[in-house]
Amino acid sequence: MSFQFGHKFNMNKFKGNYVIKNLFTITGCSLLLSFQALAQLTNHVEIKPGFYFEVVNSSGAPSDHFESGQTIRYILSTTNHEALLGRNLSPSQSFVFNLHDAAGHSIPKTNLGFENSELIGSNKPVLYSRFAITSYSWPGRIMFRPDEYFVMTNNGIYTLEAQLRIWMLTTNRQNGVVIISPLVRVQVEKR
Repeated sequence: MSFQFGHKFNMNKFKGNYVIKNLFTITGCSLLLSFQALAQLTNHVEIKPGFYFEVVNSSGAPSDHFESGQTIRYILSTTNHEALLGRNLSPSQSFVFNLHDAAGHSIPKTNLGFENSELIGSNKPVLYSRFAITSYSWPGRIMFRPDEYFVMTNNGIYTLEAQLRIWMLTTNRQNGVVIISPLVRVQVEKR
């Protein structure tokens, strides 16, 4: 293993390489734990001023902890007095999502998970149902069940990160743009 600090430094030739390698390992583990601690759980995020994306359980109550076989739903809400108009994208383009185990390793997606995480990229977004949020909240919609979208082989606590993609009218109400929400982070438990 070598590091570049203006000149090459080969750790294997250094007398105290055992201590330094362990120091790098301990420091790396500490940094990983620090980054995971910074990634706090949040079940709601502000998409734009006064407009929120919130993850809820099947009864509509906000939650940051779900069972792997539980259907996760979401709501859109507003604190503004004017209506927010937009359209959902097709179910295959609506969400960007990843699942990580307690060690931070990415969990692979099932075929259904891949089918429902289509990149928009050069593809045009497929506009789906229209919505108008005129009051506090919009009825919850089904997001997905984690065990149907991820290959969860081991029992334990996982962290789900998800972003909502929606099409919103611009302020001139003539054009629209796809907006991607900040990440929501919730726990998913497999027993």
